[in-house]
Amino acid sequence: MARPFIMAVDDQQTNRSIIEAMLRDFYEVQLFADGESALRFLSRHMTDLILLDYEMPGMTGSEVLLALKADTRVRDIPVIFLTAMTDSKIEAEMLENGAADYIHKPFRATVLQRRIKMQLDLCSNRRHMEQLIDERTEEMRRDYERSQKRQALTAYMLALITETRDDSSSDHVDHITELTRVLMKNIDEYPKAARAVTPEQADYIIQAAKLHDIGKIGISEKVLQKPGKLTVDEFELIKTHPVLGARLLDLHMGELKEDLFFKTTRDIVLYHHEKWNGSGYPEKLSGDTIPLSARVTAFADVYDAIRSVRPYKASYTREQAAKMIVNESGTHFDPGLVDIFMRHEKDFAALY
Repeated sequence: MARPFIMAVDDQQTNRSIIEAMLRDFYEVQLFADGESALRFLSRHMTDLILLDYEMPGMTGSEVLLALKADTRVRDIPVIFLTAMTDSKIEAEMLENGAADYIHKPFRATVLQRRIKMQLDLCSNRRHMEQLIDERTEEMRRDYERSQKRQALTAYMLALITETRDDSSSDHVDHITELTRVLMKNIDEYPKAARAVTPEQADYIIQAAKLHDIGKIGISEKVLQKPGKLTVDEFELIKTHPVLGARLLDLHMGELKEDLFFKTTRDIVLYHHEKWNGSGYPEKLSGDTIPLSARVTAFADVYDAIRSVRPYKASYTREQAAKMIVNESGTHFDPGLVDIFMRHEKDFAALY
């Protein structure tokens, strides 16, 4: 195992010789007569610790210390000042400027050796702690990524199960996800509080949007897959799916009710058929009282329905879809989201 490397900077030859004699049995020692040569050496090499004389011609010890602390490559090297001065103000200055310790001259070999060992041990312990923190941080990052992937896969599979019972196109889940992604990517253009949406919240909305129709699990397939027009009673049954979905989530959330992802999912499931003017269902919410996540999903859901082929209708063109969306701004849709849509309409159209 290599011995620790010590730099000793002192303009007095006698002092340098004493330091070398005290340390050479334990450490690799490199001697320097001035601060300038020590800094030049450090521009090309590293050291484990620096012994630095306070009073020197040319650069003083204090000036050398400031130069070391200004260089991110060497700023963490511990510096022990060697000084014959006993001025408490100077001692305080040395410590405030970043010195690890100071020793008064003349000093005994045991004192110098123990002070050096103490600083080297502190550095070793700090590096070990930093390594443990880095390893734990990386482990947490990997766990978080795995959790996110599991969460996304679970949401996708549940959405596919719902979709197979409905008459939606096979691409509906993917379209909802990508349409929502386009909106959330540009949500900073929204004129109100949505600007405060964090990247984590935006990702939750994108992942949860695919679960918007999970309540349809509780609706008869005969009604969901009916090729013709629904009766009044059948439509009223369909309209219960947001409440059914929210109840389903409530039954299984347990202690996850306060989890941001599940709260986002519940808001989307329950409120994605609300309309900006209050004419939607199930609670006839209006404007900003509708959670942003539900407003975004409602927009994506309707746009996909307009652009997609269904058993009971043909798809609308890009131009027709844009006109329909604009006509419903402030009625069905949040005007702020419609503005984002119009600025990035080509990104929405590119999905079809």
